[in-house]
Amino acid sequence: MTNKLNYLKVQKIDIQKRTEQFTVEKVKEMLGDIVMECFERAKEQQRAEGYIKLERGFATIPLPGIDVPFHSRYLWAGVMHFRAYLSKKINPSLLNPDMLIGKYILDLVAKPFDIMREYAQPTYDQTPPPRLDKVLKK
Repeated sequence: MTNKLNYLKVQKIDIQKRTEQFTVEKVKEMLGDIVMECFERAKEQQRAEGYIKLERGFATIPLPGIDVPFHSRYLWAGVMHFRAYLSKKINPSLLNPDMLIGKYILDLVAKPFDIMREYAQPTYDQTPPPRLDKVLKK
């Protein structure tokens, strides 16, 4: 993924512009070629070194043990659904935020969790979530 996103950035490939120049099917084919080229490079690295080394890229930050993509506007469509799912599965009265202090929790800031305003404010500044708005106003 890092290789693909780096390639798109370095080569200044604008997918939206490509869809204006080519058919959607042709753009998919072109992206598929990029993915395959990056995948082949990763396989070569795995053969040579025995593993694929995760590296920071323009749009990725490797977090050993956590295999999800870094936050992206493209993921926003699933956030509300995921929030609703979690709300059904987690009883807030059973949560103890103090147990999470210092632990990494997937969010926008990629910093260990804290209950201080300084931790929450950057997330709020990027996304203004309504629930966080209520907390920060207290």
